[in-house]
Amino acid sequence: MTLPDTKDPDTYAEAIAGLVLGLRPADSYVRGYRDVLLGAIDRDVAGDDYDRLRTVTGRWFPDEATWDRQAAQRMRADFEVESVVEPEQDVFARDAPPGHEVRTVSGVQTLRYEGENGEEVRDARARSVTVWVYCPSDRNCSLVSVPDEVLR
Repeated sequence: MTLPDTKDPDTYAEAIAGLVLGLRPADSYVRGYRDVLLGAIDRDVAGDDYDRLRTVTGRWFPDEATWDRQAAQRMRADFEVESVVEPEQDVFARDAPPGHEVRTVSGVQTLRYEGENGEEVRDARARSVTVWVYCPSDRNCSLVSVPDEVLR
């Protein structure tokens, strides 16, 4: 699990959404996902908000016990991006310093897991996530936030 080195906010937001909505407990450890996402937050950009962002971001993933139950059910989630758009009338974007970008990534999340009788269960649904990133012209993008209230 890695995020791309890019200056393109669309590409970066798409990768963040794929990480958050494409969890694969059957194939990995929750700590790996959490470390990649938390490592994407730039301390210099976040400033005094850094510790709060790390706490909020850490809650986007299930706790270890839940992850282990999902792994036992061989759960895998895939996220297929259908669109990446800059939201209209976004309050954050209006007051944000240069380089701060907001993108809403929409697509289909498909969950697969082993049901009670050992058969594979599939469930697909439309999902969207709004991602705030910092993409200055002189360096690669970093994560600012994926607030709980915009993960749907």
